[in-house]
Amino acid sequence: RLCVNAFVADYIKSKPSGEFVRSFLSFAKDETTLQPEHVSLIPKAFKLLRVLDARSLILTRFPTDLLYLVLLKYIAVSCNFKILPEKLSNLWNLQTLIVETSSRTLEIKADIWKLPQLRHVHTNASTSLVESKKELINNAHLKTLSTISPESCRAELFVRAPKLKKLGVCGKLVNVIQPTGQSSLFANLFKLEDLENLKLLNDDITFKLHALPQENMFPRKLTRLTLLNTLLDWKHMSTLGKLEKLEVL
Repeated sequence: RLCVNAFVADYIKSKPSGEFVRSFLSFAKDETTLQPEHVSLIPKAFKLLRVLDARSLILTRFPTDLLYLVLLKYIAVSCNFKILPEKLSNLWNLQTLIVETSSRTLEIKADIWKLPQLRHVHTNASTSLVESKKELINNAHLKTLSTISPESCRAELFVRAPKLKKLGVCGKLVNVIQPTGQSSLFANLFKLEDLENLKLLNDDITFKLHALPQENMFPRKLTRLTLLNTLLDWKHMSTLGKLEKLEVL
């Protein structure tokens, strides 16, 4: 395990070599932008990586050389790009993907259903998932999807992730929750029998939510619920009061 917490960019630029390094970590307090010509030095230096957590380094482009590190199980990066490439699905050992971007949106062009070990996807932007046109593949390992766009919350997605425990949705929520309380999102969420943690983040406060679905539309095992920028009237809290297993609001 190699942990570098100071002068991280300078260390990378020195073209290090770590034949037996399995984990490269950096928790430096100061964020540093890593220029494109230096980004690929990480996968070149540590070809047997299983864990990469370098959120103190801001990547200006996705390091395509990273896709050759097929042993990777855990990736956590900071960036300012908007797209994760299609070839990301080549990392067939990947279990955890964490992306922190300065962009408001992120598009994952990779077919995440080709990653049989994938368990957790964390992003800080409204993330779009491509709609796979191939044969439906379920992933019973997938536990976390946070945060995805309302448009990505299709019935097909939730059928593929039957054991999902944590879901974050970020975007214009009025697109999926009507003023009457009817909701295509909640109609699909109800099928997630193991969902315990739900976050609804409205990123456009010029559009407020006028209602919530009835309590019988919420996932049955829901224990944690986060509502942000919804501008809901207080009267709708009575609906949440009827959720018998809710512990944290």
